[in-house]
Amino acid sequence: FMLTARFVEAQEALDVGLVNYVYRPEDLLDSAVGLAGQIAENPDWQLRKIKRLVHEDYLERDVSIVVRHERETFREAQGTEAHREALVAFRERRKPNFHPGRSAP
Repeated sequence: FMLTARFVEAQEALDVGLVNYVYRPEDLLDSAVGLAGQIAENPDWQLRKIKRLVHEDYLERDVSIVVRHERETFREAQGTEAHREALVAFRERRKPNFHPGRSAP
């Protein structure tokens, strides 16, 4: 789309996967705040690790390097307080109750 300079309507952008959500203008702020709240419910170290993986491996052509980075990050997370809470919450079919900043690897 960018190379054609063609204007893309919101619904088409959603249909082809350029965007994840489309909102009416009057719903945009509330929806954005809601999404930010969902993201903020996760452990802060987890969010930092995800952002690091995306930024570091964005242009990496060797998939084995990307997989290695993901595997290392996954190993770091295993056994943390947040990991244990996520497993218990899954078994109990409830939302996990993470404590920001307390369960960093």
